[in-house]
Amino acid sequence: MIKGFILLPIIAVCLCLFVSISAFAQSDKLSAEDYFNRGNQLQAQKDFDGAIATYSKALEINPTLSAVYYNRGGSYNDKGDYDEAISDFSKVIVANPTFADAYYSRGLSYHRKGTLELAIKDYSKAIELNPNHPKAFNNRGNLYQETGKNDLAMADFNKAIEINPNDEIAYNNRGRTFDKQGKYEQAIADYNKAIALNPNNPIRYANRGVAHINKSNYDKALTDFNKAIELNFIPAYYNRGLLFYLKGSYDQAIQDFTKAIEANSKFAEAYNNRGNSYGKKGNTDKAVLDYGKAIELNPKVADFYKNRGSAYRRAGKISLAIADEQKAKELGK
Repeated sequence: MIKGFILLPIIAVCLCLFVSISAFAQSDKLSAEDYFNRGNQLQAQKDFDGAIATYSKALEINPTLSAVYYNRGGSYNDKGDYDEAISDFSKVIVANPTFADAYYSRGLSYHRKGTLELAIKDYSKAIELNPNHPKAFNNRGNLYQETGKNDLAMADFNKAIEINPNDEIAYNNRGRTFDKQGKYEQAIADYNKAIALNPNNPIRYANRGVAHINKSNYDKALTDFNKAIELNFIPAYYNRGLLFYLKGSYDQAIQDFTKAIEANSKFAEAYNNRGNSYGKKGNTDKAVLDYGKAIELNPKVADFYKNRGSAYRRAGKISLAIADEQKAKELGK
């Protein structure tokens, strides 16, 4: 069994950093402001460790500066230190409980950390404080979609587009929602709009390619996946591999799944589908090895055992086949 195509959301990640501070005490204005401004420069250069250290110097001088906590939280967030980011944004919220962007930014940290309920709560608070916050609508919509609440997701993406009709992220994400609802023409229309607004973002092409496949427009899908790869979007190799598999081009499918694995050695689905491709070519030994790797990486997927069991049967290894088939049944397949 071939495992499904990947549709990719886009999270609105821009944090609105403070660029100046006006609330310094006169005695420490110059030194604290210098550290703050230098921290902003380092943040802009993506030197997150340097920015954090420099913002911390400013806070040593004056530990009450909300703007510095906010910007340092942004650096922690960009670095992936989400707990530290949440701590800094929480300090800002205590000092400024009506500051919508602090809730949005903390929501983003919760979102990236995988604490989805708290992320939704913070995005909702940001929207309550600023009903014209498209990024909060976008990100909350993504979370609603992840939790199967497609109607709420659609409402949020519609609102983001209403606020900003040129919001390419919202068109992409609404397109994903249409795709999941089986409304492929509307999905393609939204991806077209997103591409028109930003023709250099490969995710839009990759997602539109999936919608074309769902309409059995394989040639158009191939064009889109090729474009995404041309724009250096490595995950598109996986989707193109699935397309080649559907077309019966198993050698090309194997090449693309191998590319996906080279980019992400823990990509269980790519091993599984490369195994499927080897199986179609009659190379049972390689298929079994790939299914085994997929199982090693994610032992809770019934299809992986089912596929390996079928390969063992083809190889005449009946006892091994029965063991895998039993495991697949235990996992509900």
